[in-house]
Amino acid sequence: MVDKKPKETAKSSDTEQKSELKEELRSELKIEVAEFLDKEFDKRLDDKIYNRFEKSNAKLLRAKSTHLWLTRVACLVFFFLAAFFAYLLGTTGYFTRLFSGASDSTLSSSSSDISSQQSETKQLSLDELKSQYAPLLDNVKISPSSKYYATLKSGELSNELKLYLALSLVDFTKLESEDGLTYLPLETLERSYNKLFNATDNFDAKTFDYDGVKIRYLDKLTTFVAEGELKKSDFKNFEIKSIQSTGDTVEIATTSVTFVFKNNFLTGLKQA
Repeated sequence: MVDKKPKETAKSSDTEQKSELKEELRSELKIEVAEFLDKEFDKRLDDKIYNRFEKSNAKLLRAKSTHLWLTRVACLVFFFLAAFFAYLLGTTGYFTRLFSGASDSTLSSSSSDISSQQSETKQLSLDELKSQYAPLLDNVKISPSSKYYATLKSGELSNELKLYLALSLVDFTKLESEDGLTYLPLETLERSYNKLFNATDNFDAKTFDYDGVKIRYLDKLTTFVAEGELKKSDFKNFEIKSIQSTGDTVEIATTSVTFVFKNNFLTGLKQA
């Protein structure tokens, strides 16, 4: 009589293997579907934001063109008034008397000016350094709940953290908002970025997070769009503890992190 148990055992083993493979395949498919849906959602959201921006863009452009036209008219009026008053002063001989009297004093004081400039290359005192950097650090803020706060405290100056710190210097009241979206022109954030970081430090426009609000970069519009209301942080994170200056490098130790400035630009971070 043939023993059926080995066949039944083999069948059971095959069934178990198939079941495991099915579960693996389901898990892999779930991950792939989730990734696909995330990408598709982001793409469709970008398109919706772009279409909404296009609809309101005509209105914004009209307002900007009117403002530009008024500015040009004001500049032209100012130019003609300045030219008219210069002409009146010229007819009275004012400029002749002014430059003839100034030439002698300019020549006699030139050598003393050069020597005074050379003597003024002395290193700034700690009080002078503090008064120079304190206003900047008062304006640069980061919420402890920010996803980049741990990055800052670790001493890493990532691209997303740079964009976050640069955005904290922007005046939010001057940004255009509509239907729950806030538009941040690329040049506005780049201008703020260049105040804090060296202009040679390439500005890399990427999507990032600002205190729970996603700041999405739309390459087609060369603008950032905040998916929500932007609010200034009230946190005072960077109380100055000490300042060390060596040549053109200044290290400012605060309660949160040590900032490294070189030629007045932020170049690095160190753990406090």
